[in-house]
Amino acid sequence: MTILGIDISKWDGDWDATKAKQAGATFVFIKASQATFTDPQFLANWQKAKDAGLLRGAYHYLDYTKPGIDQANYFADLLKNDPGELPPAIDYELRRTDNNPSAALGFLRDCLDQLIKRSELFADATIKRPMIYTGPGFWTEYGDLTKSDYWIQFPLWNANWITSSTPIIPPPWTMWQFWQFTSKGPGEAFGSECLTMDMNRFNGTLNELMEFAGIRIPVSNLSELFDTLDEKVTNLEGVVTAINQTGDVSASDLSGRVDKLEGQISSLDGSFTTLTTTLMQRIAAAEQKITDLENTPSNPPVPAAPPSNPTVPSTPPSYTPLGTTPPSDSPIPTAIPSDPAVVTTSPSDSPVPTTPPSDPPVATTSPSDSPVPTTSPLDSPIPDNPPSNGITYATCITSALNVRSGPAASYPMVAGLRYGQRVKVIKRLNGWAQLENPAGWSSEAYLSFEQSNSLDPTVSTQLPTTPASYGICNTSGLNVRSGPGVTNPIVGGLTYGQRIKILSHKNGWAQIEPPSGWCNESYLSFA
Repeated sequence: MTILGIDISKWDGDWDATKAKQAGATFVFIKASQATFTDPQFLANWQKAKDAGLLRGAYHYLDYTKPGIDQANYFADLLKNDPGELPPAIDYELRRTDNNPSAALGFLRDCLDQLIKRSELFADATIKRPMIYTGPGFWTEYGDLTKSDYWIQFPLWNANWITSSTPIIPPPWTMWQFWQFTSKGPGEAFGSECLTMDMNRFNGTLNELMEFAGIRIPVSNLSELFDTLDEKVTNLEGVVTAINQTGDVSASDLSGRVDKLEGQISSLDGSFTTLTTTLMQRIAAAEQKITDLENTPSNPPVPAAPPSNPTVPSTPPSYTPLGTTPPSDSPIPTAIPSDPAVVTTSPSDSPVPTTPPSDPPVATTSPSDSPVPTTSPLDSPIPDNPPSNGITYATCITSALNVRSGPAASYPMVAGLRYGQRVKVIKRLNGWAQLENPAGWSSEAYLSFEQSNSLDPTVSTQLPTTPASYGICNTSGLNVRSGPGVTNPIVGGLTYGQRIKILSHKNGWAQIEPPSGWCNESYLSFA
């Protein structure tokens, strides 16, 4: 069972907390601060949520303009007189301009360690630790897998925008406390001035949420309850004494009832064993069918490529040069110029910034996803082909493609590819291609292979799957630079859905016009 909630910031405008409560929200996370400045709507939103009876949690958007300790103290000072009911959270989703994950983790650790020292924030809390907001894609790139014991002490607020009933959990965590499952909730229904908003779930029941928040559930008459319990204990002691004495009728009756209950338990255990055996047999039969299907040649449907000109949002986010106050300062996706080493607004909900890789049905897209998701099966078996160990290159021709740990759909998913992403293929086996980066296996049905087995990846090439010379921005904001690399200065920007002409490709970058410049191909869909 899960409990519904939302998260908000200044971008939700004059938020109506009562409306959110009536729509079914039980809790709300509210942006409090970034660096050492306060969200302009925080104090008003904080009081509105309290008046409406919503459980409140504050979050701080971590950036790298101020030391982590200073950011933690600023955040804690905002909350020290009214810390809310839920633990404070650190929003860790911002990439550094120098693309240095180690430095980013240093800021995060300093901030978390300092917050722990601010004990006034956790006076009534069950968990005396702040939470971490991040997603599996971002954590794979900017996280730490070497210090599991340190990170798992912080509850996970998992950003993973997928339609599955359970999210992808970034290691070392094995469970999520809260899950931001979409950015496209009905904003108006939950009191936002935006059409859409972030929606969240708590992993547990309402009582478990109250316990997590440290809220004591009141007892109407504790004295009366104690007297009733004491009377039951006294009666039980009398029954036990009677059982120890032979010849007591009531004791014999109780003993018979116990024997009957034990018989029912034994019967239930036998039924459970039978059910388990039957279930295991059905699972084995299903696995055999999957194996037979994988070994049977088939002709999978060709996935539909994203359209050349999707509908552009009626009010597209405006381009904001890096260095100003970007809309990306909250977990809600907004218009930020983005490239591999520049701030992005993706909630890091997948191994790649587009539509999270998934099994059918494919997840709906978020603002940083490719404009139109495909519903084609991403792991369909294809005709067997002889093993090949020649190194070649291939391009993903579907909006999102699973990368698995082995050459079959039964292996677990370890990463994902986006539409138009070019990868190095080191081996081909039974309709599956072994990839170098990300490491794993993908179905060849959704890869377009280049002719040469020794193609130099540094040579400018035209994407083999894009005969036309146009691309579409599939993220909320994308930097345009003077050259093919993040070291070149920003000269312009694209907005979500904007269609541009492609002049050439080089090292994962596309030369475009207008505006004239270069963009990272990872955030373009080609048509």
